Amino acid sequence: MPKYHLHYFNGRGRAEVARLLFVAAGVEFEDVRIPFSQEDPGLNTWKEKKSTYPYKQVPVLYIDGVERPLTQSFAIHRYLAREFGMIGKDSFETALVEEVIELTTEIWMPMAIAKWERDETRRAELTKQFRENKCPTVLGYLEEVLRRNNGGDGFFVGDSLTVADLAVYNTLESMLVKPYLGTDWKPAMAKFPKLEALFHRISKIPTIAAYFEKRPDFSF
Repeated sequence: MPKYHLHYFNGRGRAEVARLLFVAAGVEFEDVRIPFSQEDPGLNTWKEKKSTYPYKQVPVLYIDGVERPLTQSFAIHRYLAREFGMIGKDSFETALVEEVIELTTEIWMPMAIAKWERDETRRAELTKQFRENKCPTVLGYLEEVLRRNNGGDGFFVGDSLTVADLAVYNTLESMLVKPYLGTDWKPAMAKFPKLEALFHRISKIPTIAAYFEKRPDFSF
């Protein structure tokens, strides 16, 4: 088994699904976290390191014995999922897994746009639109997809954990644990009982529960 080194900021962001894949698979990796905040001197560290990364972006996955590092979060997620047997048992199941992952991006993109909007009036407008329209619509789609597989009491695809489940889990954590947009999502999640139950099932997986106990605090 090669040794892995995952570089990203000290936050969930675009690297948390990769971290969850390592944890769920029981594969050790070096979790390199770059401090990033206006108050933290680590901000200067990122400015110094930025040019050393491909495309001047993170996350980046370094694999011992492999000359070229792997970049782009979705490419990293899919690679690790294939290596760990967590992307479906055949090509069609893989497509179903990727379908679910694509659905989660329809939540993350407008949520991130709203969060990082600098104009306060525009940010409030985008947040309202997301909270009242886009987010419940996509959560409804995910609830429907989950129910199609064994009534929604197992996983999104097949009979075992895949990267699709972890991608949705990571999305739901932004609503149920530390709200990404400062909104209490728990009442709204009552409309999606299968999704919420999936979230709690994954939270109880021993390796994942242990990871959260020691995971550094995050700002995003």
